[in-house]
Amino acid sequence: MVGSAGESTEAWARTRASAQAVFGDARRCVERYLDSARHVEIQVLADTNGGVVHLGAWDCSLQRRHQKLVEESQAPRLSPDVVAEMGEAAVAGARAAGCGI
Repeated sequence: MVGSAGESTEAWARTRASAQAVFGDARRCVERYLDSARHVEIQVLADTNGGVVHLGAWDCSLQRRHQKLVEESQAPRLSPDVVAEMGEAAVAGARAAGCGI
């Protein structure tokens, strides 16, 4: 994470070296840091008869070294309307990917 423009040159060089060492490829992607972001998952279930449903939103934000420590259902910080909208998008994505066919 870079906190100011003055830190960007050194951080860019560090990430380039790290990417090359770990992946054999020095290309990087820059993303905006979101301090209060949450890791939310929508679980989808599909059958061979064309049925696809979502099982709601799960807040999986409490992690350590990219491993979930706590998984909360239903995601307590999301309104039912947001969960419904995200669920519809997940079902549409699953169908577009060929699930439930």
